[in-house]
Amino acid sequence: MLTARARLAAPAARRALEQASTWTVLQVHAEACNLGDESDQVVALVTPAAGAGPFSIVVELPQGSSGFTAYLAAGDSGEPRAGSLEVGGLSVRLAEAETWQPRPTWEALRASGNLPRWLAELATLLASQAPPGSLADGLDAMLGDRVLESAEQGDLGRMALARAVEAGGKLVRGLAAADLTAAGAAAGELAGLGAGLTPAGDDFLVGGMLALWSSADSSEARRACQTLLDVAGPKTNRLSRAWMRAAAEGEAAEAWHGLVRAVIRGEATAVRRAGQQIIRQGHTSGADALTGYVVIASKNGPEVGAV
Repeated sequence: MLTARARLAAPAARRALEQASTWTVLQVHAEACNLGDESDQVVALVTPAAGAGPFSIVVELPQGSSGFTAYLAAGDSGEPRAGSLEVGGLSVRLAEAETWQPRPTWEALRASGNLPRWLAELATLLASQAPPGSLADGLDAMLGDRVLESAEQGDLGRMALARAVEAGGKLVRGLAAADLTAAGAAAGELAGLGAGLTPAGDDFLVGGMLALWSSADSSEARRACQTLLDVAGPKTNRLSRAWMRAAAEGEAAEAWHGLVRAVIRGEATAVRRAGQQIIRQGHTSGADALTGYVVIASKNGPEVGAV
């Protein structure tokens, strides 16, 4: 069994390990491994290259290793022990891990007033660098309140995109009108839409929630996000729910922290670099989330606080 040191741990990950005695590997990749308990909690083991997240533990693996796949497999189980987490062929020492705070400085971002001037830059970045098949393909339609042309029967990707664009428009209108019932219904249409570990519609909602934290008063952002979570969460999978729960509390992955800092400082190069880092997350997950962020932030300014 390999013993590795945890560099960083999010508070949610620490709490989860204290609350549950048995953990099972849900999915494992070279740079990330998702663990689940018997309830609905998720803890992610990630490499420093993957970056910290709202329910993650950043683990230092040996140089030259093939990542978590060398030590773990889906279905492996384990449990926390004194100062460590032992699962599969991996023992992670937790005692030395620093606590990583997953909440960006939303208040400072709102106070800066800088976000609106950078949204066009982020939209341009999505247009040029988002992978094919992401929801960024529908960004212009959502920003322009247009409906995409109907797809040919059997073109599942295009049909899903059209559904996402329609539901995204409903979400924007519901939030703008302070109609959380309508916004929640739209979130329900987006939930689980698409393929992958975190479907595109879920990622869009995560980005949209972070946009609300960027523009609305904290208490009002939390209220709106909780409404979206209450409707969308039960309609999708465990991993997506974990990301939505975090976003509903204003918690985000490390790359989003970089974006917030860059926008506050008004640094063009840093904004582009952070946007690119977000887009590179997952196959299309980062692009889908950034699309949701740009759409909701562009269409809902400070007046979202009226919800």
